[in-house]
Amino acid sequence: MTLPVHSAAIAFRQGQVMLFASTAFHRAAYPVGKLLMPALYFATARMPGTAASSANEAAGQAWRILSATRPAHAGTVSVLSQAIEIAGRLDILVNNAGLYQYAPLHDITTASFRDHFDLNLLGPLLMMREAARVMGEDGGSIINIGSVAMRALIPSTAIYAGSKAALGAFTTVFAKELAPRGIRVNIIHPGPVDTEGARNGGLMGGDWEKQLVAMTPLGRFGQVADVTPAALFLALGDARWITGEVLYVTGGL
Repeated sequence: MTLPVHSAAIAFRQGQVMLFASTAFHRAAYPVGKLLMPALYFATARMPGTAASSANEAAGQAWRILSATRPAHAGTVSVLSQAIEIAGRLDILVNNAGLYQYAPLHDITTASFRDHFDLNLLGPLLMMREAARVMGEDGGSIINIGSVAMRALIPSTAIYAGSKAALGAFTTVFAKELAPRGIRVNIIHPGPVDTEGARNGGLMGGDWEKQLVAMTPLGRFGQVADVTPAALFLALGDARWITGEVLYVTGGL
């Protein structure tokens, strides 16, 4: 198995510091920048001192990529520390790390279970804990990225779906715990999205894709641009009275 690393990018948007936590893999197909930039491309944020004037320039110049290898707790503390050192504060956290490997019941292993729950659940848990510690008096926004798999419940997805269902439970509980401090916690459950990870993971171009498209009322895979505006909405001021909510962006699946 190829081991993931905990990675993140920070950016400024509308005067706030955003930290996007993601996953990269030790193989050429998943360089950190190629994995993160499609998810961040929509935001024409800029780091102080840059002269970025377009989304293209922002994507090329405005992001600082932070990276730390496992174990999860060490990686979490490392990327949070790097973000605070660079930006001085943290207002928004997007937990976008994820691992998905599908197997029927008789092929599930203890190692696979631990890998999924380590990255899909323990990682976001620790990121939320550390982010909450450093978010200031003005509060903040935490957005977890789940998956429609926890609702669609497709055969062979039990471990992945279970980890994302648990992340939804964490979201609801921590939204209530952190509300007195003005920290909002919400979760987005995307449907199947056309990403490099989905292609290399075997979701695209075969029976899986045909099955998922047939199940989706809007009749296609999602694109990154279908999901990221929802994250921006929850991150910024228009959603200031929204917490503990679940937003499905699935094409109807």
